[in-house]
Amino acid sequence: MQSTTYAEDLRTLANDIDPSSTDALTSSVNEMMQAGDRPSQQQLEAMVIHLADARGMARLGLVEAFGKIGSVAVPPLLEGLSCCPNPVVRRSCGKALAKIGDSTATGPLLLALVHDEDTVARSSAAGALARMGSVAVTQLLDLISNPDVGMTAKGHAAWAIAYMQGDASETLFESLRHPNTDVRIAVVSALGAVAIGDALPMMGATSDDDWSEGDAEKAGMRERALKAISLALNDESPEVRAEAATALANAGCVNEVKRIAIMLTDDDSELRRCAALALMKLGDISVIEHLREREMDKSEVDSVRSVARLAANTLERSTIDDDWA
Repeated sequence: MQSTTYAEDLRTLANDIDPSSTDALTSSVNEMMQAGDRPSQQQLEAMVIHLADARGMARLGLVEAFGKIGSVAVPPLLEGLSCCPNPVVRRSCGKALAKIGDSTATGPLLLALVHDEDTVARSSAAGALARMGSVAVTQLLDLISNPDVGMTAKGHAAWAIAYMQGDASETLFESLRHPNTDVRIAVVSALGAVAIGDALPMMGATSDDDWSEGDAEKAGMRERALKAISLALNDESPEVRAEAATALANAGCVNEVKRIAIMLTDDDSELRRCAALALMKLGDISVIEHLREREMDKSEVDSVRSVARLAANTLERSTIDDDWA
C-alpha cells in the first residue's frame, strides 16, 4: 500500500529532479540487488518519482532496474501511471511495466491506453499490454468493440495484440472475421500501420524500447499484414473495404489497383470516394478513364465527383511531369 506522502509527492516532486540524486539512487539500488537484497517500499517510490529526470539515459537506467526488481515494483508504478501529472513519468512507468510483464497491471494499463491525455504515455501502455500476452487479448478485443472508445485507442489495442508473442498475435488476424464491424475496421487500420512501417513510431517507440522488432521480423509482419488487408477488400462491410483500400494505398500496393478500381462502381458512395483517393495515391495512370467516368456521371454525389476529378487531374499531371523529367 502506498503512503499518503507518496501520492502527494507524485503530484509535487516529480518535476525538477536533481540529476545527482537520481544517479545516487540508481547506484544504490543496483548495488543492493547485486548483493541479493530488494529495495524498500520507500526506495521504490523514490525511483518512480525520479523517472521525472530530464535525462533519457537516466530514466532508462531506472526502467531497467524496475525490470530486474519485478512484480514487487508494480503497485508504485501503477500509482505513478495513474496519478502523476508529469507525462514523462507516466511514459516511463508504462515502459517499466512492460519490462516486468506482470498481468495484474493489465486493467490500469487499459485505462491509460484509453484515457491518458499524452500520446506517448498511451503508446507506452500499449507496448506494456503487448507484453502481457493472451491474458490481455480478450480485454483488448472488448475495448476495440466498445462504441464509446475512440479509433486511436482501438488502433493501439489492435497493435498491442499484433505484437504479442506466440499464438496470441494470431487472435488479431482471426479478428478480421469478427462479427463487430468496428473491430474489423480497427484491426485493418492497425495492420495498415504495420504495413507501412509506422506502427512502432506511431506507438512512441524509441531506440531504447526493447519491444522494437528486428528487420526480418518486421518484414514478415508487413507481408502478413498486407495479405490480411487484401482479404479485407472482400469484406461484406463497405466501411471495412474502404479502410482496406486506404491502407493498401498508403502501403503502395500497386498490385491491388484493379480491385480498388472496381470499387468506383460500388453502391456505397463513401467507398467510391475512398477508392478514388486510394487510386490517386497509388499513381497508376491506367485508371484515369475510370475516374473521369465517375466525375462526368451526373447521378454521382458531389463529394465523389470532386474527389474523382482531383484524382484524375493529379494522375494526368504526373504524366506531364514524367515527360519533362
